[in-house]
Amino acid sequence: MTAAKKGFTMKDEFVDGAEFTLNNVKCKWANLITPDTRYEHKWKIDLILTKKLAESLKSVGFNVKTDKDGDQYLRVVKKTRTKSGTPMEAPRVVALDGSTPVTERIGNGSVVNIKIYAKYIEVSGQTHLPAYINAVQVVELEPYTGGSDFDDLTGGDNGTGDDVPF
Repeated sequence: MTAAKKGFTMKDEFVDGAEFTLNNVKCKWANLITPDTRYEHKWKIDLILTKKLAESLKSVGFNVKTDKDGDQYLRVVKKTRTKSGTPMEAPRVVALDGSTPVTERIGNGSVVNIKIYAKYIEVSGQTHLPAYINAVQVVELEPYTGGSDFDDLTGGDNGTGDDVPF
């Protein structure tokens, strides 16, 4: 199944408890090489969705969100440990050839094909449909460039910073 397929609708093709593939989807905030450890240790990736794909995913119950840039996205995750504490393997992340492992971090704007497993669950009397990463194929890699918490205040001066006004 592909996002670009004519007449594609999740409602017609989604099978609870089965794997499906989304092809040629832009992503951001990918933590696939090393897990995100801020709140709960997990591998994750946010898939930026077209309006049509977002509506299709919502129609079967996926939690499609809108970010501060106005992009609709679906967060797909895989925990690093089972409920009993047993370590889980990292998701398989491969290059376009389908077999070469990707070892560098994936930057915002990269394009991926992703295999997702989804199964309805009941939590406190409410039905949820989480999306879990099974495997990722990197179609177009935008290298991760990192970020900085601070602007360069030196104006190019690499001195000691003794005259910094704070």
